[in-house]
Amino acid sequence: MAFMRQTSKAKSIQWTGKNLDECKAFLGPNFICKAGASSIIITTVKGRCLVVKGEYIIQSERSEFDIVTEARLAKTGK
Repeated sequence: MAFMRQTSKAKSIQWTGKNLDECKAFLGPNFICKAGASSIIITTVKGRCLVVKGEYIIQSERSEFDIVTEARLAKTGK
């Protein structure tokens, strides 16, 4: 018996510290607030989370959000 892993489609945006309006539009009501000069707080599948500059915000096919570091993306492929 053979199994195939189904690939999932996800949207992402990188928090650069300078793209607040773009992140707000991407997150919609899941954006909570800006926290300092280089962080934002969002609602994810794990609850409220701090996103630091350079991290990616991922939106799954089910419209759930999560945070992924650039190092983790490099391991799994962008």
